[in-house]
Amino acid sequence: YECHFRPPICLAICLWLYQLFLTYYVFRDRDFPNITITVDNRQYFIRFYSIMSYFFFFYNILLGLFSCIMRILKGMILGVIFISRIDRTSLMQGFQTWDKAFVAYLGFIHILVAHNHPVMLMFCQLLINSNKDRQYGTVGREGKEDTNSIRGVKGLDSGFFKHLARVFRPPHMSHQAINRWFLAFTLLRNPSLVKYRRRCAREAKKCSVSIEDANYGSVTPI
Repeated sequence: YECHFRPPICLAICLWLYQLFLTYYVFRDRDFPNITITVDNRQYFIRFYSIMSYFFFFYNILLGLFSCIMRILKGMILGVIFISRIDRTSLMQGFQTWDKAFVAYLGFIHILVAHNHPVMLMFCQLLINSNKDRQYGTVGREGKEDTNSIRGVKGLDSGFFKHLARVFRPPHMSHQAINRWFLAFTLLRNPSLVKYRRRCAREAKKCSVSIEDANYGSVTPI
């Protein structure tokens, strides 16, 4: 069997080397050495190029069939190897929605992005804190314990509730200063929220210049 396969393999290799030789030393224009895709447009070169293209047409048909089979085999092998990777679709661009695993992965990514939104996280944290305040009871400004939320619980010592109660100390500064501090802390932890503030929107509107003002030179300084 080796004797039967050797001649076709040797012939294919020789034809491939012959094509490389013709490409580099015959059809390439020597006046442009830095450009790879050039063909000498003299008449006898064009005729020789047409003749070689005709004779190599049948060889290229067989080579194309072999390349098609190899392409299918490579796709099957890579598909089996990456079958566990749902973040890599095995389909071409434009047909990714046919891959249900890849679509599920994209949906999971969208859920993660939605659940990590800074405004939603801050809102949930405020709800959790207020829920804890209502559950354990707080101490008001006058120092009296608010036990309305724990009256329904019986059989427990009052000291236990005092231990669980979250003491609310009256602030020594104005609410406006506290709100500004919370705002600064929120913006430091979430810089992406700065562009959604009304002050930034107003400044961007002031800095905008219309095309008519730029053309007629009637721009007024801000």
